[in-house]
Amino acid sequence: MVDRPSIGVGVLRVRPAGHALLYENGYTRKPLNVLMVLPEFVMKICRRLASVRFRKLPRVASGFAVDVAELKGNVAEGLVSVVQATRFATAIFFLALGLTGLSILVHGNFRAMAQWAATLGFVIAWAAVSAGIYQKNDDWLSGACFKSLKWWGIIFVPVGILNLVFAVANNA
Repeated sequence: MVDRPSIGVGVLRVRPAGHALLYENGYTRKPLNVLMVLPEFVMKICRRLASVRFRKLPRVASGFAVDVAELKGNVAEGLVSVVQATRFATAIFFLALGLTGLSILVHGNFRAMAQWAATLGFVIAWAAVSAGIYQKNDDWLSGACFKSLKWWGIIFVPVGILNLVFAVANNA
């Protein structure tokens, strides 16, 4: 392999420039070497976290400095609905996972119904995340139901109908 000037590891960088936990000078470390340098890296991360300080951010429009909390608005006020939406989305997600597992175990029409119900559960969970966590709407539940119905009608129902048409055409 030819050395390239790229640095780092991951999506933005191809290879590390120097020392990292899993890499050293562009080559992977052996697992035993990783365990030996792990305490040093943990201490380095702890030192970096301890050195974090809050600072004031400039307000572009008026030129005054404001705290981060003022830029974000009253975070604690919307926290209740975010927590409720998170709990709802997590419960629906695990219910959909259970339905997916059940659809693996059963056969026939019940399998198809369980798969559709699981898909609907995943869609409702994502809609709850979108409406309740990202957008922080107070009426996140009705927004999530509306979004899931919209997504279901626009995406999943047409795909299901096309699958049915192809299945009938292949069996004929």
